[in-house]
Amino acid sequence: MKILLVAPPGTGKSTILDKVFRALQGPKFGIIAHQILDHTGKHTGFTASNATGQSRQFMHLTDKATESTIGDEFDVDIEAIDQFIVPELQKGLAAAGSGTIVFIDEIGRAQARSPKFIEVLTELFDSQCDVLGSIACEDEDWSLIFKYHPTVSLLHVTEDNLDELPGILIEAASQRHLDSSSQIQALSHLGPLQMLHET
Repeated sequence: MKILLVAPPGTGKSTILDKVFRALQGPKFGIIAHQILDHTGKHTGFTASNATGQSRQFMHLTDKATESTIGDEFDVDIEAIDQFIVPELQKGLAAAGSGTIVFIDEIGRAQARSPKFIEVLTELFDSQCDVLGSIACEDEDWSLIFKYHPTVSLLHVTEDNLDELPGILIEAASQRHLDSSSQIQALSHLGPLQMLHET
């Protein structure tokens, strides 16, 4: 089972994955991203949280753009990605075939700056690991191999399915190791407009 959520920023992908992450009782590894807001509600960065509740900031608001800046606003901490996010994904990879689900929130431009992240991601997608994650909405060269990997179902998050998706994904994830046909069947009532890519 490999399912990736796709939607524009701010649609609720991380909220959905966080609900599923918290609800599942079985073995799990991976990362859920959270926005950091200051006292005025201004977005100032992102942290990544793992299955044991540890977290580390990997994006910081900046007023001086550099080569590591995304969108002229946020600096990417490659060291945090390599030392915190990548090892968590490696733990999931090491448990492939044991019923473990690996959460990846998200597969985005910031994370893609890390060659180590792309390397372990490639290994995960070529493995028997069950993966539930989110990926950048825009098609970029680095993202295509994951979006259109033969084992992936790509789901579009919309206002119509936002509330329903957590329950659907909890049900699908609890079955573990779904083959392509049963994975699609479990998600089929989302409708053809929401299922962007099927295997």
